[in-house]
Amino acid sequence: MLHIKPTTISSMPRVCSTINLLMLKRLLLLEAESKVVAGGPILLQRSYHQQHGFSKRYLRDKAELQRQQQRQKDLEILNLPAGCNDESQVRDAYLKLVKLYHPDGGKGDEEEFQKHTVPQHRQYLNYDGVGSGTPFEREKQHIKYKRAKAAENVMDYRVQKVSRSSGEHESALTKDTRASKKIKTGIGVERLVEDLIQESMARGDFENLSGKGKPLNHSSTYNPYVDFTTHKLNQVLIENGFAPEWILLDKEIREERCKLRQDLSKLRHKYGPVLTHAEETEWNCLVQKDFKKDCDTLNKLILKFNLTVPSLHKQMMMFQLDREAAKALTTFSPEIHQSIVRNKVKEHSEKRHDVGNHESVMGMLMSIFKM
Repeated sequence: MLHIKPTTISSMPRVCSTINLLMLKRLLLLEAESKVVAGGPILLQRSYHQQHGFSKRYLRDKAELQRQQQRQKDLEILNLPAGCNDESQVRDAYLKLVKLYHPDGGKGDEEEFQKHTVPQHRQYLNYDGVGSGTPFEREKQHIKYKRAKAAENVMDYRVQKVSRSSGEHESALTKDTRASKKIKTGIGVERLVEDLIQESMARGDFENLSGKGKPLNHSSTYNPYVDFTTHKLNQVLIENGFAPEWILLDKEIREERCKLRQDLSKLRHKYGPVLTHAEETEWNCLVQKDFKKDCDTLNKLILKFNLTVPSLHKQMMMFQLDREAAKALTTFSPEIHQSIVRNKVKEHSEKRHDVGNHESVMGMLMSIFKM
């Protein structure tokens, strides 16, 4: 309840210096609308804002003023003129600022996010530097490249073979060579080389050459599927009395494999045609004990050979001891068995003869000492 005394109106001019004019009008309006009670104060029942001197209209005007001020600030931020009411223009200005200042938009510096740039001049060392992409793709491209290179080598080989068999081509080549010698060079280094060659020919330095007048040695064993550099290296080794490593390994592997099979055959023929259970157990133990180490060594040589041999069809299978032992167990020759038995009997008799001689000599010495 708001209590307003009649003396309030008389004291209003003194209060106007501290309150605004709008507040004074609201108070006068409240006093005019109130009911006067004789001999008592004016009792008014108003809302909370009216009790404190604010009406709904005042609050609405104030809120509208604040909205207009906020709108003016927003237009300044969007770089739009005051009083702009075009929604499309406001939306375009907002989207423009969003694209400029949003963390996910704008113009970023690519160099800040790029850790490393692979130089374009670098190439892969494997697969002869052929191909690009993943290792699997480069391997496929390298296989295609090798096939194309092999086909090209085959074609060159056939062309050379046909050209060697053609006499007309050789005569034409000779004419071209003679014609090329008649050309006089006038450039510095070429002229100097030509002069030196002519001087050597005049002195007769080219008369006693070992291959003069002989046909060129065209090797007919050249494999077009082998790289030219590898072929030349092998040719140099062969001419100097050496051989490639894989050829030496091939010879060593074949000798070791033949020796193992012969040893297994000898061990098998020490037994009879049919092995008993005890003999079969002894056979398995001897195979694992005497041949396991040699078999592992042979397999290491085969693995090294397969890694160095230039052609796939020349690779070898591993030596399987169990399979070779089973094969040797099934192959039995009575002649070999009898020869082994005879050799054993002969060795045994020789040992007994040596022991008998030793005992006789010892007996004679003992008899001498007793005398």
